[in-house]
Amino acid sequence: MNIEKNLCLSLLTIAVALTVMLSLSTIVSGASDIPANASARTYGEGWTCNRGYKKYVQTCTAIEVPENAYLTDDGYGSGWKCSRGYRNVKDKCIQIAVPKHGYLDGLFSGSRWKCKRGYRKLDKDCVAVVLPEHGYLADVSDDSGWKCARPYRKVDTECKPVNPPENAFLTDSKYGQGWECARGFRQSGEVCIQIVVPKNGYLTNSSYGIGWKCERGYRKSSDRCKQFDVPQNAHIDYSGRNWNCDKPFRKSGNRCERN
Repeated sequence: MNIEKNLCLSLLTIAVALTVMLSLSTIVSGASDIPANASARTYGEGWTCNRGYKKYVQTCTAIEVPENAYLTDDGYGSGWKCSRGYRNVKDKCIQIAVPKHGYLDGLFSGSRWKCKRGYRKLDKDCVAVVLPEHGYLADVSDDSGWKCARPYRKVDTECKPVNPPENAFLTDSKYGQGWECARGFRQSGEVCIQIVVPKNGYLTNSSYGIGWKCERGYRKSSDRCKQFDVPQNAHIDYSGRNWNCDKPFRKSGNRCERN
């Protein structure tokens, strides 16, 4: 009995020893697979290159950071970016030439420049904005750097007066005459005339046309809105000014007939 007991204990000891040796072997083998200048991932399997190195095949090579650049923590790309005030030109960081009356933009990591207020960009320089009479400094899409105060509008390099007719208001559009008719009126030449909306009609917001439309179920007939008949087995369509047959019926003249 004692002999069998001792034999079992010996076999158990050998099994534990083999398990430990196998685990150590796996750890050593895994560690040996990690190249120089790399570390095992905190989560999951595999490894990542240390800061200042990037993966190349199964090795970690040193990142060559050019002058006036700094290392990034990105796991892709070159691994570096140019410092503020410099831009990447063929893997070199070239200083940005900021003209007089200009400044580095806060966006794009300081890789662009803008002109100070009162100046506008012209090629590689910042030139003074020339304000016409009745003009004021403003950020505009045409890069002129100014707008006209009301009731004036920009025409080339000047501010021309706008004289809207009665029942009209000034607009900021650079197209047209500088004014539009108020709601309930439409333009006729140089004046705004009142829109007469017929019964069963309503005003539209369109700046052209007659200025009104008929309600759903009515059609325009001269200056009136006339109700139209919807035959049996039909419905008013999406426009509200006509009708379509219900399926499986089809239109035949002014009726809907079954196919």
